[in-house]
Amino acid sequence: MSINSGFQLNIYTIIILFILLVSMFTKRETYKVSTRMLRLIMLTVITLLIIEIFSWMFDGIDKEYAYTLNYIFNTIFFVVGVAAAGLFTSYIDYMNFRSKSRLKKRFYYMHMAILALILATINFFTPIIFSISAENVYSREPLIAVGFISVYLLLVFMLVQTFRNRKKLDDNQSLSMYVFILLPFIGGVLQLFFYGLLIMWAFSGLGVLIAYIFNETTSNSRDYLTKLFTREITYSYMDSMIEKNQSFIIISIDIDDFKNINDSFGHKVGDEVLFHFSKILSLTFGKNALVSRFGGDEFIIVIKDGSEEEVIAYHNLFKSNITLYKGYRFIEKINFSFGSSFREIDSIESIDDLLEVADDLMYDEKAQHKNKKRRLTDK
Repeated sequence: MSINSGFQLNIYTIIILFILLVSMFTKRETYKVSTRMLRLIMLTVITLLIIEIFSWMFDGIDKEYAYTLNYIFNTIFFVVGVAAAGLFTSYIDYMNFRSKSRLKKRFYYMHMAILALILATINFFTPIIFSISAENVYSREPLIAVGFISVYLLLVFMLVQTFRNRKKLDDNQSLSMYVFILLPFIGGVLQLFFYGLLIMWAFSGLGVLIAYIFNETTSNSRDYLTKLFTREITYSYMDSMIEKNQSFIIISIDIDDFKNINDSFGHKVGDEVLFHFSKILSLTFGKNALVSRFGGDEFIIVIKDGSEEEVIAYHNLFKSNITLYKGYRFIEKINFSFGSSFREIDSIESIDDLLEVADDLMYDEKAQHKNKKRRLTDK
């Protein structure tokens, strides 16, 4: 493969990953921890692909500016390449154990990247990982092997960890994770033995694409019936806002006497009610909030920032939309209960604490509805 062919492969991979990133933002599917990690990996791989192109472009150009840029690009490429392997390992670890605290304890597998940064700093004074000749030609030095060894140690670690935890994953996830690991492994081996072959990070980009298709698509983040976000996404979204110390509102909504609908009209009608009820929720809150089905006939809405007045306005708007909705005949007879809680900046309340407050208020309103219905029946 010629260098020009390598450039083309890099450019095609950059375009594919960029389109994928735009798609993720458009669909608002960046609430899961794993999806956010994969997004960071995409950005890192795109950066490496761009740097790789520029480092080859400036190599051999006998100009002072080209010499400086060649040195800078190759230094960044060395450090970020090892850091990318740490990010790949973090993603695999999270997919295997679903524990962000575990990753924090392991420093997101960035130990090798710190070593690479130290070596790159020394390389400015004494060429130990690469050198640039007076003619501005790049050459590998002995300790360049540290970068390759670091990357491959992490890749082997990923393979072993995934194999040991294979029973926790379904077949599609296992396959995608093996491909995610093996593609950069194969590309790196070929690039190591065939100098000038630019395929490792292009292969890595292909692995990222496969991981996204099998692990991060909407089927994993959306409820099958209602098409709303799932409970897992809701927790991830709230967790990310707490990490950023942002305020937000939680609204808990539950359909009154939903069991009676299923018992009286059947589960098919019950499913239709859930679908259309969810549709009205989405229409009411729009893109200003994350709307999710939390389980059964319970729904959770999370609004960034917001105020008590805004919650009251949403309550009234949703009630009005239920009354005016003509998409399904049972909907206009539906009643619902509504509760909310507020997460202030610097609050130490946990997500479960906030959900409990919203649920308690929602159940208080549900009890009021039942008492009112009982009084009307007695009359």
